[in-house]
Amino acid sequence: MGKATRYSLLLPFLIFLLGFSSTAGDPISQFNQSSTVNLTGIASTIIQAEIDARLNFNSDGLTWDLTEVSPPAIVPIVFSTQQVEALATTPLDLEKFVVAWCDEGSKSINFKIYSTAGDILVNTVTVDTSPGVADACDYHTVSVAALNSTHFVIAWFDASEQDVTFAVYDFLGRLSLGPIDEDTAVGTNSWGVSVSAFNSTHIVIGYYDYADQDATFSTWNLATSTRVAGPIDVDTGVSTDCYNVHVAALNSTHFAFFYYDAGATDDATFAIYTITGTAVKTVTDEDTNIGNSYSLALTALNATHFVVAYYDAADADITFSIYNSAGTRVVGPIDEDTNVGTSRAFVSVAALNSTHFVIAYYDTVDAQHTFSIYNSAGTRVVGPIDVSSVASGMKWLSVTSYLAGIDLGICNSNWIFAEVNATNSARFFTFDMRGNTWNGYCTQIYSLSAEHNATVSYLGNLNEIDVLINLTSSVDDEYSISIYSFSSNTWETCTTVSVPANTYIGAWCNITTAPQDFISPNNEIVVRINSTPDADQATLKEEYVQFFIHYEIRWLEVNYTIDSSINSWECTSTSPCEFPPYSTFLVKASVTCHTDPPTLGCGEVYGGVRYNQSGSEPDTLVSTTPGAKPFFVQEQNPQNPKTCGTLNNGESCNLSWILNAAGDTLPLTSALDILFSSASYGFSNHTATSFVKITSPAYISGTLSNVPICFGSVSGGNLEVNASDGSKVECGTGIQGFPMLLQIESNVNVAVWLRGDTNLVSDGNSISVTNLRCANTSSPQQKISLRLGEYVLFQDNLGSGSITVPVYWWLFVPAGTAPATYTGNISVLVNATS
Repeated sequence: MGKATRYSLLLPFLIFLLGFSSTAGDPISQFNQSSTVNLTGIASTIIQAEIDARLNFNSDGLTWDLTEVSPPAIVPIVFSTQQVEALATTPLDLEKFVVAWCDEGSKSINFKIYSTAGDILVNTVTVDTSPGVADACDYHTVSVAALNSTHFVIAWFDASEQDVTFAVYDFLGRLSLGPIDEDTAVGTNSWGVSVSAFNSTHIVIGYYDYADQDATFSTWNLATSTRVAGPIDVDTGVSTDCYNVHVAALNSTHFAFFYYDAGATDDATFAIYTITGTAVKTVTDEDTNIGNSYSLALTALNATHFVVAYYDAADADITFSIYNSAGTRVVGPIDEDTNVGTSRAFVSVAALNSTHFVIAYYDTVDAQHTFSIYNSAGTRVVGPIDVSSVASGMKWLSVTSYLAGIDLGICNSNWIFAEVNATNSARFFTFDMRGNTWNGYCTQIYSLSAEHNATVSYLGNLNEIDVLINLTSSVDDEYSISIYSFSSNTWETCTTVSVPANTYIGAWCNITTAPQDFISPNNEIVVRINSTPDADQATLKEEYVQFFIHYEIRWLEVNYTIDSSINSWECTSTSPCEFPPYSTFLVKASVTCHTDPPTLGCGEVYGGVRYNQSGSEPDTLVSTTPGAKPFFVQEQNPQNPKTCGTLNNGESCNLSWILNAAGDTLPLTSALDILFSSASYGFSNHTATSFVKITSPAYISGTLSNVPICFGSVSGGNLEVNASDGSKVECGTGIQGFPMLLQIESNVNVAVWLRGDTNLVSDGNSISVTNLRCANTSSPQQKISLRLGEYVLFQDNLGSGSITVPVYWWLFVPAGTAPATYTGNISVLVNATS
C-alpha cells in the first residue's frame, strides 16, 4: 500500500512507498529411488534371484580362453623417491641383486634387495644416517659387493662422524657384522668408497682420505673382524678433490686399485696388489691428463684381466682400457664417446661374464644415460643405446652383472642398470646381453594377466563387493585374483587358488572393508586374474564372471511444508521472495526416513537452515545470535540445527524456524535451504534451494517548480487557454504552469497521479475543476481532465532514479463565466508501482 500527502498548487509535496511480502507453500515432491547393477559375463541382470540361479553352472556352454605367454619386462622400476645422489649395485645370486644409495635429503645410507623380475625381497633398510650434515652424498659415497649368494658387504662414507665404515648383511636384510670403522678421520669430503670380495670371508676396501689427501686400502678377514693388511696408502698426494677410489678383486688373492689423482696433472692411475698388501704393479698412469674428471670405474673381467673406464674431462671423452693381472695394457685406450661435455659426466662399468662387459655413462651434452657392450678384444658388440633422458645434472648411475673375484653373477649374462633420473626418482632396468630389456626370469617362463570390469550404481551404504570367476586351466596351475583400489591406486590381492587341470572351480574375491575404495569415479569395479609364472604354458578357461554388490539404503525425503513462507518454486533466483529489513518469516520443512531393508532406521536426524549470500548453494548455518546478519533465528530459545530425534523407516518429522531478515548491504539476495542429516549414519539430504531478497527501505522525494499555475486574463467564454509559459504579463515573470515541473528522486518504480481538491471559485462564482486539463506535452493529441476529490493517473511506470515530469495545463472557460479572479487547489501523488 502507499501513502501520499495533498498540497495546494502553491506548496511543495512529499510521497513515499511501502514494501510488500508474499507467502506460499510447497507441494509434496517424491524421491525417485534407482538401483542398477550392470554385470559382465552371463550375469547381466539386476534381479538378484536370477543372479543367484546362475551361480556354479554354465549357462551358455561357451568359454573365454587365454593362453599364457612369456611375460614382458616391467621396467623401469622406481626403487626410491628420495634425493639419491650416489648409488651402487651388486648381484646376490642368479635372480637377486642389491641396490644401495645415499639420500641427500635424509642424509642416510640405504639398500633394497630385489628379484631380477622386479619383486621387492627386502624393502628399504637404513644402514646409517648423518643428520644435519650438508652434502653427505655425492660421487661414490656408497659401495656394495656380494660375498656369496646369501651375504653382502656395504661400505660408505659416514659424513657425520667423518668415518669410512662397512657392515655385512644377509639376503633377508639382517645385519650380520658391524658396523666397523675402517678409518675414523677421513675428513668432510671423502666421497670415494669402494669394496670388493675375494671370497665369502675376505674383502678389500678402498677409499679417498680427504683429510690426508691419500688413496688408501685395507684388506679384512670378516671371520675374525681383523685386518689382513693395511691401511696402506697407494698415493699420498691425490689433492683435495679425488673423490674416486675403486677396487676390484680379480680372484681370491689379487685385486686392482684405480683412482683419480687430482694432483698437479689430473691422472687416471691404477695399481695391483695382493690380499696381503704386496704391490704387484705399483702406481701406473692410464691417462695423465683427464682434467677435472671426478668419475672413474673399475671391473674385473676374469681372474687375470680387468677394465678401467673413466671420464676424460680434458677431451670430453668416455674412455676405457683392458689390462692383465701383471699390469700390462692389452686393449685401448678406446673412446666410447668423444663428446660428453667438459664437466660432470659420469661412468660405470661391469663385467657381464669373463669375456664381455658393459660401460654406462651420463652424457652431459645430450642429458642421456647411455650404454654399450664390448668384448674382451675391445670390439663394441651392442650400442651405444640411450636408456633415458634425465633431468640436468642427474649423473648418478650403476651397472652390475658378474663378480669375477667370487665367480658370482646374474644368470645368462643379464644385467642391471640403475640410475637417478630426477631429483626425487631413482629406478632400475633389467637388460640382456643383446641390449634388450629382460623380463627377469632365468628360464623360459609363462604367465598371463587378464582384467574384467563392471559398471555399478547404488544408493546408500555399500557393505560388500563380491566377484566370482568360474574357471579352469589346461594344466594344474595357480591363479591369483586382485582388485584395484582407486583410493590408493594399487592392486590388492583377494585370493590365490590352485586350479586342477580341466576342473571348473569358482574363485571368489570378497571385499568387506572399505568397499567404496574399489569403485572408480566412473562407477567401475576392476579385477585382474594372474597366473603364477612357471615353465608350464597353461590355457585359462573362464565360463563366466559375475559381480555383486551388497548395500543398505538409507535416505531422507525432504520437502517444504505448505505453510512455509519460502519454497523453491515461488522463491526463485530470477524472482526471489522479498522481505523488508528486520521483518520475520517462517521456514518449515518435513523429513521422512526411508530404509531398505525396512528394519534399518535412520538414527538421530537433525535439520538446519542454511544460507549463502554470494552463491547459489547454501553452505552456512543461519546464526542463533540476535542481530546477526543477514539472518538470525528469532525464537525464545533459538536452535539451529534442531533435532527430530530417532526416526525409523516411514517416520516423519516437521521442523520450523522463524528467521529475522536482518540484512547486510541492501538490497541482498540469498540462497536458503534446510539440510537434514543422520548423525548416526552420516547421510543427508536437503530441500531444493529457495531465494530470498531483503529489500532496501523504499524512498520517494520530489519538488514542484513553475508553480503556482496561472492562466492570466481571459476575454470571452467558451474557449480553452493554456497556462503561462512566461509570456503572460499579468502572471508576473517566469513560467507558471506551462509546464509545471515535477522533480522526483526514487529507488523504486513510480507513477504520478493528480486530483482536484476544489473547484475554481471567486465570491460565489465557480468553474468546475473538470475544466482543468493537462498533458505531458505542449501539443498533445489528448488531454486529461481532473476530477473533484478523485485521483486520476497522469503517468505510469516512470522507473526509478532522478526523473523530471513536465505537466502542461489548460483551462476551458465556459460561456457566461462571470469575470473574476478564480483560485483552487490540486494535489499531486507519487507512489510505487509494480
